[in-house]
Amino acid sequence: MRKRAPAWRSSVGRKLKVHDRHQVELKLEYRPSPGERQSRYVVEAFICVPGSLNVGPDNVPSERLYADVHNYVRLKTPELSWSELGGLPTSPLVRLEAELEAVAAGGDARRLIYQAKLTACVFRANLRELASTFEKQSARLVDGGVAEVARLEDLVEEQLDNARSLLDRLRAVIERAQLPEVPTAALRLADEYISVSLEQYLRKIIVALSRARLAPAAHAAAAALKRALLDAILVEEKHRRARGYPSIIDPLGDNEPYVYRGGLLKKFCSSVLFLEIRRAYARRPWQELMFAIAAGIAMAFATIIAFWAQTRYSVVGMQLFLILVVGYMFKDRIKEGARGIFSRWLQRFWDRKIVIDDPAGGSLGTCNEKIHYVRKEDVPAEINELRARGLDVGTRLATLELDETVIHYKKELKLDAQRLEERGLTDILRFHVARLLHDMDEPDQEIEYIDETTQALGPVRAAKTYHVDLIFRVSADRRPPQVTLMRLILDRNGIRRIERTEAAPESSMSMQQTA
Repeated sequence: MRKRAPAWRSSVGRKLKVHDRHQVELKLEYRPSPGERQSRYVVEAFICVPGSLNVGPDNVPSERLYADVHNYVRLKTPELSWSELGGLPTSPLVRLEAELEAVAAGGDARRLIYQAKLTACVFRANLRELASTFEKQSARLVDGGVAEVARLEDLVEEQLDNARSLLDRLRAVIERAQLPEVPTAALRLADEYISVSLEQYLRKIIVALSRARLAPAAHAAAAALKRALLDAILVEEKHRRARGYPSIIDPLGDNEPYVYRGGLLKKFCSSVLFLEIRRAYARRPWQELMFAIAAGIAMAFATIIAFWAQTRYSVVGMQLFLILVVGYMFKDRIKEGARGIFSRWLQRFWDRKIVIDDPAGGSLGTCNEKIHYVRKEDVPAEINELRARGLDVGTRLATLELDETVIHYKKELKLDAQRLEERGLTDILRFHVARLLHDMDEPDQEIEYIDETTQALGPVRAAKTYHVDLIFRVSADRRPPQVTLMRLILDRNGIRRIERTEAAPESSMSMQQTA
C-alpha cells in the first residue's frame, strides 16, 4: 500500500535527484489542507557558481536564465491500494468498466480513455512503491537468513497477486469489449504500459535481491524468489508478443525501439495528470508604463531646453543649434538613465505569472516566478552557514575569497485547496547545468608523480572538477522553511555526483536523494 501524507495540514513532499548528467530535478508534492480555502508555498533556489565559469549578468542576462529552468505541473497520482483500486466506486478501474458499456452503446469515448490512462498511472505508482519498499528492506539486511528472505517473499507475493488479479480483470474486460478503433487503441496502450511497468519494477526487485547481504543458508530461498519473479516477467513478455506490442527487449540489439516505446507509453498515460499552464510576464505592463514615464521625463527636459534657447536666442544661429544638440544629448542619456533606475526598481517584483488551469474548468491556482542575480553579501546567513558546514577552517576561509556569482530563483504558488481536495499537486523543477560547462577545463589531466619505493617518475591521472552549490529553501503556509544543500561536483562532461546536507532535522517534509 502506498504511504499517505497527513491530510490535516498543508505539507510538501520533496525528492531530489540527478535526472541525467546535465539536469538536477526537484520534485515537490503539494498537499493543501482541506479545511483552508487557499494554501501558499514558496520555493527558492540559490545557485552559487564559481566566477571562473564565466556566468554573470554581463554575458547571461536574467531573462536567458529561464531557459535553464524547466517546470512541469501535474496532478498527483491518486493514492489507492490494490483493494481500493478494485472496489471503490470512485476507482478509475471501476469507472473504466462502467464507461466501457456506455461507449459500446454509442457514448463519448473521451471519459473511457481518461479512466484507462489513470488506471495505468495508479498501477505504475503502486508497483513503484513496492519496488522502493523492497529495495529499502533488502538494503538493511546484514547476513539475512531464510526468515528475512521469506518476509521479502511474502511482501512481493501479496502485492504481485493483487496486481495480477486486477490486471487479469482489466484484460478480460478489454477482450470482451466491442469498441471503435480509437478507444480500443487507448486500452491497448494502457495495457502495454502496465505490462512494461510490471516488468521494469520486477527487474528492480531482482537487482535489489541480488545485492542484498544474505547468509549462505538463505541463497537457495533467494534463488527461488528470483526464479518466480523472472517467470512473472516472462509471462508479461509473452503477453506483449501475443498482442503484437513492440515493447520487447532484444538482448542482441541496442533496444532503441524498446526505450522509445516506453517513453511514448509513459507520455500517453501520464498526460492525464499534466495540467495546462498559461504564462504571462507579470511586470511587463508596469515596465512599459515606467519606460514611457522615462521617455516623458527626457522629452520634458529637451522641450524646456528648446524653449529656453528660443527665448534667449531669437535668431537661428550656431549658438541655438549647439544648445539644441547638447539638449538632445542630455535628453537621450536622461531617458536611458531613467529606464535603468526603473528597471532596477521593477526587479523587486515578479517576472512571470502562471495560471494553472483546472481540467474541469476554472483555475487551480497561480504561480509567480522570479530569477535574478544577487550580490554575494545579500545571500541569507542561514544559506552561508549551511554551505560552510563540514568544511575545515582553512577551506572555509579560502572559499570566502573566491569570486562567485549567485543566481536566485524564487516562485510562489497559491493553490485552491477546495478544488484540489485530497489529490494534491506535483511540481517538477529541472535545472540544466550545460551552460556552466562551456568554460571548464578538460576533465582528465596528468600530474607527475614520484613513487616512494622505486623513486620512479611517471604521470598519474587527475580529475578536474568544479563545485557548484545549489541550495533549496521550501516553505508551506506559515511553517518554518526547510533548507537543503546539494553540492554538485561537475566536470566538463556534466554532473559526476552530488553531496547533500540538510539544515534541519526532517519533520513533516520528506526528502529523498537519488544519484
